[in-house]
Amino acid sequence: QNYGTDVVSGDPTKAIGDIDGNGVISYEDLLVAGWNYGLQGIPPFGNKVAGGMNSGAKVVVDDVPDIVFNNQEFSVSVVAENVDDLFGYVYTLSYDPTEIEFLGDNPIQEGDFLKSREGHNETVFFTKTSDNGTLVVGMLLGNNGEYVSGSGSITDLRFRSLSDDIHPEISLLNVKIANSSSDIQRLGDIIQLPDDFDLLPNYPNPF
Repeated sequence: QNYGTDVVSGDPTKAIGDIDGNGVISYEDLLVAGWNYGLQGIPPFGNKVAGGMNSGAKVVVDDVPDIVFNNQEFSVSVVAENVDDLFGYVYTLSYDPTEIEFLGDNPIQEGDFLKSREGHNETVFFTKTSDNGTLVVGMLLGNNGEYVSGSGSITDLRFRSLSDDIHPEISLLNVKIANSSSDIQRLGDIIQLPDDFDLLPNYPNPF
């Protein structure tokens, strides 16, 4: 609920969520909480911002249609690829709210990739929407069980087009993934680019 907010002095409901004490309730705080989920006693503090494993990993938006028409429904998936040790992730999804909108009551679903691990499939999945076309999505595994490796869907989303004959532009910003040792790797922004480029004649041609 307080993800991304600045900690206000004297507000215990927010201060308790700022585990690393940097003044903002961030993904790093959620990672520490998820890593120690289910443990008893005083949990060890740990928040290493490092590279480590997952050096060849990437996160992409899959199944984006080339063209959609007014009121057309479509689904896309956010996919993690080539991960060695995935324990959690967070990213901001960006889209144009004048061209597409989320569809139905539950348009944002956690993918099945992190649930495919050995052991318990407990997860902490959270979303935070805004009216300006951004959506923060994050997911952490509970402490009981193994990490996942390979490739798979981490989020499934459903949209409806509000315009005719458009290409939905959906990008990922500030992508971070974490491994089972609490190492956080920043993958940066994944901006959607056109697959094809064409040079078309200018019509009418005044020459």
